[in-house]
Amino acid sequence: MSSTTLQALKIQQKPGAPTMYSTVVDAAETLEWADVPRKKDDFMAGYQRDLNERYDDIKDYLTTADQNIIPGAVLIGVDEDAVSIDEDGDVVTLTIEHNQHESDELIQAQYEAFYERLSDEEQRFVDGEISNDPADHENGSLPASHLAELTKELKQASEDWDSLSDDRQEAVSDYVEGLAVPGNIIDGQHRLWGAKEVTKFDVDFPAVIIPGLTDPEEVFQFYVLNSTASPLSRDQLHAVISTSLSNGELEVLFKRFKQTGVHAREAKLSYRLHRRDDSPFQHMVDFGLPNSQGIIKESISFNLVKSFVKPNTSYKRLYDGVDDWEQDPDYDYRLKVFLTFWNAVTDEYSDAWNTAREPDATDVERQITQKIALDTLQEFLLDRLKLLSTPVMGGRSADTMFADLDAVDEGVRMVLADLPEEFFTREWTESSLNTHQGREFFREQMEKASNDRQIGSMKLFKQTK
Repeated sequence: MSSTTLQALKIQQKPGAPTMYSTVVDAAETLEWADVPRKKDDFMAGYQRDLNERYDDIKDYLTTADQNIIPGAVLIGVDEDAVSIDEDGDVVTLTIEHNQHESDELIQAQYEAFYERLSDEEQRFVDGEISNDPADHENGSLPASHLAELTKELKQASEDWDSLSDDRQEAVSDYVEGLAVPGNIIDGQHRLWGAKEVTKFDVDFPAVIIPGLTDPEEVFQFYVLNSTASPLSRDQLHAVISTSLSNGELEVLFKRFKQTGVHAREAKLSYRLHRRDDSPFQHMVDFGLPNSQGIIKESISFNLVKSFVKPNTSYKRLYDGVDDWEQDPDYDYRLKVFLTFWNAVTDEYSDAWNTAREPDATDVERQITQKIALDTLQEFLLDRLKLLSTPVMGGRSADTMFADLDAVDEGVRMVLADLPEEFFTREWTESSLNTHQGREFFREQMEKASNDRQIGSMKLFKQTK
């Protein structure tokens, strides 16, 4: 058994808040008892991003000049059972015990820790009493969070390790390695790892130690810190919300997230597209994590689905008076409509869509998954559906289009019958399509293509001489 002793000052920022301890830590020594729960595409359970080249930059910065310092404090949560606290006046002594654990012990311990965090429904899923197929549930939502799915896999790993594929064994092992120590680095991992690489001298950092934080509280603090003061991408922040909290924890933290400007239920939308079996976007979203196989950036998929489930008022004719749509705080019904809409699109354009999904597809073959294509096609279709739902046009009554999933499916297919799939498979030779003028031009070309204009004669496809 090893231990680390730190002298610290006790800080009680306000009544009822977690107690913090301000101290100084040696970077290299700290990494012996603290690590980060890293998130990767093949095991998205942690809330931290993987290390990148930033820690090399920090090493270079610290060794370039004596005056170069990094005054910001690192933030570390510590397991309450692993730390003893001896108070003597204003000075507090923290003793942090850190032991070595076998991999199978870590897997079992993490399974139990995750299981305790789940809601009753999610625990039933882990125990095999209910499925996670949206089709088996009335509201069409996933009853179990991603955390519950990983808990089920950890249970399988604990009970029958050999039943996991080699890739899954590697993913699980890689994840639990970061759990072998009692400290979780909530903020400052790149600083610590960069300073550890300095060999000429030891590097100390101011640090704030917070014992006893729950896992969801660590996630919350990490998210709030990085949503305002760090170059962590929004894609990665959305991945944190989507994959690091159980459904119950998300509900508990919902109001606090909202107070910080974070709409947690919205943040899960792109993840739901990525995971649902009935989604044409399944496994296609790139959350900016290591080993990601996604081909559509999370920010693109998020904006696409958000603009559909929270449309501007010009589309009110499509959903006005639809109770299922208007009384849908979790976006369950709205997401059903969105998936019905895009399933019709990808079925009508199945050749283009399936080719784009191939791992070795070219940029031209993936034109249909580009932001300009997805956004413009959705807007084009919604505008046409709005006309179809206008009584004077001989279409369905205004209050039934989004009330009837069959009507949505039928309407989308009717519009696409006039827009040839070749529009998305023939190479676009115009550049700068993602500018304001480019988007207007692309929409104009789409309108022309749907009005029997010969594709080959259109400017979008003609080489400029």
